Amino acid sequence: PRGTSLAMEDVRAPWIGGGGGAWTYEAVEGGTLFTQTNTLVLNPGFLSGCLAPFVRWSLRSSTRRALAKAKTFVERGG
Repeated sequence: PRGTSLAMEDVRAPWIGGGGGAWTYEAVEGGTLFTQTNTLVLNPGFLSGCLAPFVRWSLRSSTRRALAKAKTFVERGG
């Protein structure tokens, strides 16, 4: 496959209204170029507005850590 996607539906969380993600894969010499895009929609409100910068940082940070861990796992051969 060249890509996959995910949509969050029927979300039952106080601050999260929805979201999703998309992943693309491109063959390059020596491997695969992997690109990931995430979206998280916060419900409107004062608290959500205050938390948005932390949520953005947390999502970005945890995604980068997870991908680095996956890369190490794959490069070691599982």
